[in-house]
Amino acid sequence: MKKPEFIGPDQIINKAIVTPDDNHQTVRDTTNAYGEQYMKKMKKVIEEHSTLTEPYCIEVKSRRDLPTSQALHITFIARRTLPLPQWDHTVYEVDNRSNSVFLCWSLPAEAEAIQITKRPDLFSDKLVQCCHDFLKINDCDEDKVELEINALIRKWHQNKDPIL
Repeated sequence: MKKPEFIGPDQIINKAIVTPDDNHQTVRDTTNAYGEQYMKKMKKVIEEHSTLTEPYCIEVKSRRDLPTSQALHITFIARRTLPLPQWDHTVYEVDNRSNSVFLCWSLPAEAEAIQITKRPDLFSDKLVQCCHDFLKINDCDEDKVELEINALIRKWHQNKDPIL
């Protein structure tokens, strides 16, 4: 069997994920291969900003490709301030002085978040809590949304999880 590979949006239209016989690439093979690409991109951003002495954020934005909803465009953005949370969005905090990376929050697409909250036993507690918290804001009065979002940012940032 050949080594699993990440199939990006440009390739997905022209290349079948499933190949004949024993060369079948499972969903797990694809996600594992993508995880390697994700970490390479993350490390590159950290290396590019290794001279920063103050903690900074890496904002990871995901956008689905419209012609093929299976394809994702993912962008890594380094920034000095915490962004506002949004769907298909992950935020890490990096501290070069202590050589550490923290997950502040991660939000999938809204439809996925609804499914995650229906089956919390299948997902990490942090992901379930982020989905639940952000879905509650959708039900909030419009005049309270900004206050609720700011409270969420503080809560999630205080409860960030070390990943490196």
